[in-house]
Amino acid sequence: MQAKIIFRTILVLFASALASTPLLADETLTQTKEERIATDGVDSVLFLNLAGEVTLGRASGDEMTVKVTLSATGDDEDEAREYLGLLDVSVERDGDRVRVTGIYPVEDYSRFAYRREGGGWGYNTTTRYLDERVQVSSRSGLAVHMDFDVAVPDGVRVRFENKVGGITATGVNGDLDLDTSSGSIDVRGGEGYTVADTGSGAVDIRERKGEVRADTGSGSVEVSDVEGDVHADTGSGGIELARIVGNIVADTGSGGVDLEDIKGDIVVDTGSGSVDGVRLADVRSLEVDTGSGSVELDGDFSALERMRIDTGSGGVRIRTEGTLNMHLEVSAGSGGVNVDLPEMKNVQSRRGDFEADIGDGEGDGVIDTGSGGVRISNR
Repeated sequence: MQAKIIFRTILVLFASALASTPLLADETLTQTKEERIATDGVDSVLFLNLAGEVTLGRASGDEMTVKVTLSATGDDEDEAREYLGLLDVSVERDGDRVRVTGIYPVEDYSRFAYRREGGGWGYNTTTRYLDERVQVSSRSGLAVHMDFDVAVPDGVRVRFENKVGGITATGVNGDLDLDTSSGSIDVRGGEGYTVADTGSGAVDIRERKGEVRADTGSGSVEVSDVEGDVHADTGSGGIELARIVGNIVADTGSGGVDLEDIKGDIVVDTGSGSVDGVRLADVRSLEVDTGSGSVELDGDFSALERMRIDTGSGGVRIRTEGTLNMHLEVSAGSGGVNVDLPEMKNVQSRRGDFEADIGDGEGDGVIDTGSGGVRISNR
């Protein structure tokens, strides 16, 4: 059985405040609505919002608190009040799922204006909202938005789709699926499986337990102090991964990748950008591919079973604590090859090429550079 609650129809549940503040020559009105949702028997809560900032925090008990600040700007107070009346929030429960939706007049308006904090004046996003095609820009349109502040009980899964605007989560103990077309995503602390996906904006995830998937079409990705596998992807921007206990995958179309204190397998791909890594350990599989960019890695690679490093243009420098244990083949299209490690046998070396069994020789390693030298040594 589906239960549906519209915020405006159960006023006794809300604490509402109406305030007006001038904004240049315009008038802005805000209204705050709050609802408490019992999460007994609730597995997940899905949120949908067109524009605004989202803050998620940890609830102290089993009740979820949803605080929504509605905002509207008009030429004068009467017009702002009229626009504010076009906004609402609905809550629907269907079995173990709850859906919270920001209601905007998308059937009557196709252009909306939202000047997000720190977002400047230069963005324009076209999206679909409640089955209607709309445009949100920083310059023109119906100037309305909603900011969400949600306290999440432990163990409740949250998916938040915020079309335009940033998302911040702090100390949430539960799976998070955070999505915005335009805006940054910032996650701090807590535990659970985490997906952070933005079309344009930075992703920053720190001090969290659980697998992480961070994706941005344009912007940087930073993940640090995480216990769990990490997958980081950006179309354009750098990737920084630090103090990760888990396997990592990093992919950037254009931008460098920096790795620090990684304990796990490593896969890195850059269309254009260098790869730098320090204090790497417990690496059994290492794959690095750069279309254009150098590779410089430092760590304990004695556990390596498989290594593949390929650069279209760029040198390779590896420093290892202890020796490698593999059959190693190196080819440098342009540049010298210098391998200086203990326990090398069956060495074959000629200009631009090198082959040897190193250590116990059980692993398999191939390094290929289209243009760039290769140097491998102990620390």
